[in-house]
Amino acid sequence: MKDMISHVAYYEHWLQTWLQDAVRGKVTLGTHREALDVDTRNALVWEANRQRTWQDIYAESKAVFDRLYQLVKLLPEADLIAPDSYSRYTIPFWDEARPLWQCLESDSYGHYREHTENIRRWLDAENARLEIKATEILEVERVGQ
Repeated sequence: MKDMISHVAYYEHWLQTWLQDAVRGKVTLGTHREALDVDTRNALVWEANRQRTWQDIYAESKAVFDRLYQLVKLLPEADLIAPDSYSRYTIPFWDEARPLWQCLESDSYGHYREHTENIRRWLDAENARLEIKATEILEVERVGQ
């Protein structure tokens, strides 16, 4: 769970920096990470965060989300829905002119949805594992009587 939260926080932090630059009229320059394929980039993000504590990851994730949320609240609705308002800034990273809401969706709230199914599968597997373990314990106790 910690890995997934740090993963989404990384992308939200990148999105926040990109959006801050865009509203200031500054084009974000891609780093070497943006040039990598997504699996390699995600592996680097995982490696950078694997030794961090759950508390640290959670605090950073919350702070990043809060800053992104506050920034989006300041934007006029027209800027969020017009496909060409920020095309100069979207094309380098999304390869096309997009409305800002789609950029936000892909690296923030849509990203959560993308991983929700993984979280559900993990929880289902954990629940199944715990049910099997409980059944084994009950069987051992029954046989031992």
